[in-house]
Amino acid sequence: MIEKPTLYTRPNKFYLSILNKDVIHPCRKGITQLLVLFLFLGGLMTANAQTDLPTEAGPIVISDGTPVFVNFNDPSNGAGAIVPAGMYDRYSVVADWVAIGNAWSNEERLSVVTASGQTVPIGATAGAAGSTNSTTLEFGNADFPLALAGVYDPSVNGAFDLALYRTWDADAQYTNIVVTLYPVLACTVAQAVGGSINDDCVAGTFTIDVEFGSVGDGENMSDGTNLYPLIEGIVTAGPFNVGDFITLEVQHNDSTCDYSFPPIGSGCPPPPITGDDCADPIIVTTLPYNTSDDTVNYTNAYDNGDSPCSALYMSGNDVVYAYTPSADASINFQLSGLNASYSGIHVLDGCPTDAMTTC
Repeated sequence: MIEKPTLYTRPNKFYLSILNKDVIHPCRKGITQLLVLFLFLGGLMTANAQTDLPTEAGPIVISDGTPVFVNFNDPSNGAGAIVPAGMYDRYSVVADWVAIGNAWSNEERLSVVTASGQTVPIGATAGAAGSTNSTTLEFGNADFPLALAGVYDPSVNGAFDLALYRTWDADAQYTNIVVTLYPVLACTVAQAVGGSINDDCVAGTFTIDVEFGSVGDGENMSDGTNLYPLIEGIVTAGPFNVGDFITLEVQHNDSTCDYSFPPIGSGCPPPPITGDDCADPIIVTTLPYNTSDDTVNYTNAYDNGDSPCSALYMSGNDVVYAYTPSADASINFQLSGLNASYSGIHVLDGCPTDAMTTC
């Protein structure tokens, strides 16, 4: 739910409408959205289970579809000094990136080459820039590492290379490339294969269905408050309030297998904000009336030319108040503490866009 704002320090516009009728909101229809669950082999890992390869400072310039191979480790593994002994099956990469020419970060592709084979080239999972701008690119992360082509055992063959290339012929530059490896898990991860968001916009709630193809060592799915036992099939979480964003964690009997989905929200329109427009104004019942607020908490429901009072001072966010006096009276209005360049009060006997409204 969107809470009623309490701080009013920067109004762009301020309305007081004299209304003589009630407005009933139409019901909103419920909708269902497909929830796409991106699953990687693993999930949340403890910090001490990660291994960072030595940073490649660069710069490395990538021009087109011809791969540039960046070596991070040789077959001998430097007598075990580079990668600690163990077996690894996932990775993530983070790097600084800048477009030298008319390059865009969504044109970047990366794959990993080890003795087990080469991964399918993928684009960055986070970071966006282009046309001489810079950003930090991520290919997977600690919460959602990416799968290697097979188990990487540096004691057998330590060779590890990144293949970098672009889908468009324009130069871009990498610096400060950090590769992180994640060991093979000792437990079996519960595999989610799909799901959906089930909206009830009329009730203002939604539920989340997650379908599990296998449970493995999984036990529960948690929303932070409630636990939902895992089964092979659909596990339903909720209901939740429209406007909330829910992080679901899949929990196992070994916490190293636990993982979370990105925050999930409803597809329903957000709940109406009281005071956002004439349909639901903030009702003033008695005078004197004082309030502090900020129009940043509201939307721009009305524009220049909508009010019969003035064609100006109508652009930007606005808040609507309604007061119905019991008898004719002279009423003074005052704004104070303004820090906006253009602020205004429109005193009307109806909604600004109603044809019969007067100032």
